[in-house]
Amino acid sequence: MNVRSSEPELRALMIAGLDGDAAAHRALLEKLSGQLRAYFTGQLGRIGRGPVEAEDLVQEALIAIHTRRHTIRMGVQVSLESRCWCPRTA
Repeated sequence: MNVRSSEPELRALMIAGLDGDAAAHRALLEKLSGQLRAYFTGQLGRIGRGPVEAEDLVQEALIAIHTRRHTIRMGVQVSLESRCWCPRTA
């Protein structure tokens, strides 16, 4: 997945979700879950940890993103590639 190419879509979903569009918010979390899963699986795999632990971190991150979505500054990127908002939230 090319994370950078998805940034405009993620931003649009984030904005729509913040404006009350539940379907957009759900789509945002689904898209981010794939990025988070790939990231955590790769990072944990390097230290001998398995996919179950990665999935636990994905769920924790999604909860944090959901509960703290109102804190995003619209000038930063939403995707994991930016390392700006999502990872700090998680």
